[in-house]
Amino acid sequence: MKKLILFFLLISLSPITIGEHSHKYIKDGMYSWWIPPTIYSRNACGTNTRVEMSQNEECAHPGYRAREQKKRKAAEVKRKADAKKAEAKRKADAKKAAEKRKAADAKKAAEKRKAADSKKAAEKRKAADAKKAEAKRKATAEAKRKATAEAKRIAELKKIIDEKNRIAEEKRKLAEAKRLAKEKRLAEEKRFAEEEFNRKLALIPPETALKKAQNFLSDVQVFVESNPDEYDIIEITMFFINTKPISEGVLNDELLNTIESFRGFIKTSNTFIDFEEKQQYARNKIGIAGVDKLISDINSELSSIDHHINNLTIYMAKNLSSLSTELIPLILEKITVLKTINNENSFISKKEELKALKKLNHEISNFIFENNIPINGNY
Repeated sequence: MKKLILFFLLISLSPITIGEHSHKYIKDGMYSWWIPPTIYSRNACGTNTRVEMSQNEECAHPGYRAREQKKRKAAEVKRKADAKKAEAKRKADAKKAAEKRKAADAKKAAEKRKAADSKKAAEKRKAADAKKAEAKRKATAEAKRKATAEAKRIAELKKIIDEKNRIAEEKRKLAEAKRLAKEKRLAEEKRFAEEEFNRKLALIPPETALKKAQNFLSDVQVFVESNPDEYDIIEITMFFINTKPISEGVLNDELLNTIESFRGFIKTSNTFIDFEEKQQYARNKIGIAGVDKLISDINSELSSIDHHINNLTIYMAKNLSSLSTELIPLILEKITVLKTINNENSFISKKEELKALKKLNHEISNFIFENNIPINGNY
């Protein structure tokens, strides 16, 4: 310790310059010099020299001091340059170390970020896969729901179509039944009309001999007035004079014989024969018109019978749950009576049939009115 204190005192008291025999080394990043244990002393020239050197020899050398100063300056410059280099190297090493640490940190950060990104990407893929799976599940469920709904819709549609077809078939069958019934009724009506036409003459009251004679004389008179040149007017006049009582409603055997003679004379003309047929057709037509009126009235009553049957049947069918138990049997009874009389063919005459139909229609109309049954389908 004493030696160390002494060393530092010597350095502080004497301007000892580190010579060429000193050794430099780096410690903690700084340049240091190790001075060998050689004792230096200041000579007369003001420089430090080794003790063993001759002071006179040193001072006597020309330019020695300048060289020494130059050496010192060069050594100082070198020292500073070395220190600067050392400092630059230290800074460069520090910067490189810092950059290396920064690069390592950046690499770690990049690796961490990459790991985070990978994790995030994995989570994103997982979320995307989950989303796709959920979407697929929903799509499958939706497709299943739609398929179920479509199957249900098709089933309901088929049910509706089947029901419509059933109703249409029932309507078709009903229409067909009605058409056949109508055709049957029309065929029956046609047949009946033909039969009626053949019966119409029988329905007309038969002409008496007097009526036939009167019609004959009337036809001759009309024909002669229109055809004065067809017969001998004198003979025609004599026949009219001889048959005048017939026009007055008198007929006997003598007059009948006269009429037959007159008929034989008159029928020598084909023109008169045609005329007489037309006259008889006209008389028959008048008689048939009366029968037609009677038949028309009967058909009208029969139509009313059909209307009452349909009206009461439909009314009962549509209001069966709301009708009273007292009214239903009465309606059924009326329908039965209407159908019975509609098919009745045992009347003695058409006049009797018309009378019966009118009576029944009147009773049914009163029944409908008294029980407030709508008509014309207003149910």
